Amino acid sequence: MQTVHDVSVIICAYTEDRWNDLIAAVRSVQQQTLPPGEIIVVIDHNPNLLKRVREQIPGVVAIENREAKGASGARNSGAAIVQGAVVACCYRESGGKGSVRSTQQRCCHCAGGGGCFSR
Repeated sequence: MQTVHDVSVIICAYTEDRWNDLIAAVRSVQQQTLPPGEIIVVIDHNPNLLKRVREQIPGVVAIENREAKGASGARNSGAAIVQGAVVACCYRESGGKGSVRSTQQRCCHCAGGGGCFSR
């Protein structure tokens, strides 16, 4: 039987222009009724943003995209280090503007829909 700790969430980011969206996405995942075993934030070729995430967002594993620039490479970089049996991807920093509640709905949809895959 799988538990919540078998779930890893990957959130990909590439620009500091969406910092507030990234924070909202991470908080949304952290505040789920059953939080995941790990949250991996993959930064797409932006060393300054990677440094900022490592310094300012506790409770996440922050890594750089080690593959080709773009969402696919970032997701694959995150998937390469996950510990969970189930992986959920938020495809970008919460999907745009909105309240924390709308951000949460986008992440939940992402995590509960086509963005999930088993290892």
